[in-house]
Amino acid sequence: MPATKQTRTREEAKQEAISELRKINNKRLMIELDKDRLVARLARTKTLTQKEIAQILGISQPSISDRIKKDLDYPLENFSGATPYEICQRYAAGDLTRDQLLDELMRWEYKKMDKTDGFDGLLADPRGTFRDVERAALNEIIDLEIYQVLLNHLSK
Repeated sequence: MPATKQTRTREEAKQEAISELRKINNKRLMIELDKDRLVARLARTKTLTQKEIAQILGISQPSISDRIKKDLDYPLENFSGATPYEICQRYAAGDLTRDQLLDELMRWEYKKMDKTDGFDGLLADPRGTFRDVERAALNEIIDLEIYQVLLNHLSK
């Protein structure tokens, strides 16, 4: 049975809503990450005390202490993220163009992925492997066309 115009319009509206929610969620995640990095830097350099930071952010001082203890990665020079996954998230948040995303991910020096011993298929790849890109595609942070361009680039 062919879809009616009303059904297509509803489906299009649904896809647009999903896309907008994903974009906003990725933007929120990137803002939180940027805030954690800034808080850690300000506290580490003693630019502001934990109490001052907490007061500015409207949260408790123990919350600031917890943020400072996080194991944070920082973007490499000339990259917008600390991992390929973060770069993909920044693209999904609207912080990067498609060309910027592809440029960074094509220049990234991907770490080698762990290999199984043939018996145990459970591996925890280190950050910075091509699995970050695979995960971004699976989570629909990047589209399959971008994934294929990157895969083809690495195959050369």
